[in-house]
Amino acid sequence: AILVAVFMVSLVSSSPVKDDKSPKFIFDDISGSGTYPAGSKVQLMIHTSDQDQVDENDDWKFCTWTRANDGEYCRFVYECDGPFCDIGIGNFYHTSSCTSGISGRVSFFGEDPNLHNRRCGLEIQSVNFDDNGYWRVEVEECRVTGCGSNDGNDVIITTELSLTIQ
Repeated sequence: AILVAVFMVSLVSSSPVKDDKSPKFIFDDISGSGTYPAGSKVQLMIHTSDQDQVDENDDWKFCTWTRANDGEYCRFVYECDGPFCDIGIGNFYHTSSCTSGISGRVSFFGEDPNLHNRRCGLEIQSVNFDDNGYWRVEVEECRVTGCGSNDGNDVIITTELSLTIQ
């Protein structure tokens, strides 16, 4: 019993504590800014990377696209069903929640969530003049490798793309 207690104490004391809230991943690809005719299909997309850090997770947990001129948005969540989701084993999928001003015209596109979750795309089926201007994307990192928990790690990276509709 003493040996077990000593072993457990050494495990607890040797575990590194990570409370650093600096981003562990970056945007390594951003696309979609440009000039488009009204009525055309447009794809806005970001891709995240942990810059090949072995002990980091380059998947995102939450990805929110917001139209800056009126605050209309879509939020995509990386979800998992199964008892081993926290270690990356389960059925991964995306859910979405969009405000009424854009919900009928937009959809998510990205990678197969059971392989990776680094790409977050917003496809606008038919752009109109309301879509003109900046679109902000906020992406929150997963809490742990596997990304199966219900929360991200509270670290968010942000960028903007610009659309000009003619």
